Amino acid sequence: MTAGSVPPPGWLFDDATGQTRWWNGREWTDHTRPLDPIVRTGPAPATASTLSDPLPPSKNGPATAALVLALLALLSVAALIWLVPARDPFLALAVALAAMTLVAAAFVLSVIGVVVSIRRPTRKGSAVFALVLSVLLIVFFAFRMLTAASTVNAAALEDDITLWIQAQTGELAVVVCPDEPPSAVGSIFSCTVTTPSSSLHVDVTVQEGGTVSWTQAP
Repeated sequence: MTAGSVPPPGWLFDDATGQTRWWNGREWTDHTRPLDPIVRTGPAPATASTLSDPLPPSKNGPATAALVLALLALLSVAALIWLVPARDPFLALAVALAAMTLVAAAFVLSVIGVVVSIRRPTRKGSAVFALVLSVLLIVFFAFRMLTAASTVNAAALEDDITLWIQAQTGELAVVVCPDEPPSAVGSIFSCTVTTPSSSLHVDVTVQEGGTVSWTQAP
């Protein structure tokens, strides 16, 4: 009798009770008799319930690691939005880079975790959740990068206008532009220029790709 096969009905030795019992082809019955040395012996046959039992789930290390990294990245994004920018822009940049690194690592590990869960019996819920969360965070960072690229940098604009005024008049100038200038293409806003001899206004127009042009207001 091969391992894992179901034998036909007959008197067989039951290892669990140490007796010769009648096997009806599906399960043990209550009929027993003294041990007969010529009775077919062997390991207890596997029942239908035993054959159908699923394998216990195994561990999925990549999925667990991906879930932890994705949650840490989510906390970093929350800090980046609500806590860090108001305190230190350099700290905000460091937190953003750390968050993007965590998201990238979580995405890669979650993909590996999903593959592992498909190839062997293991819970894939954490891998799928980490994959979805990391994808959402990647979309968030992509959106932030696209919007940041089209945002007018007020400080850089003030420096550019200062150099322009110096080249035009040879005088030092103090330029003040709105802290959050509009970034939509075609938007126009005004910056105030103060020199030792005069005060004037510069009209700034937002161009395609976040570039700007300006002229002295009449």
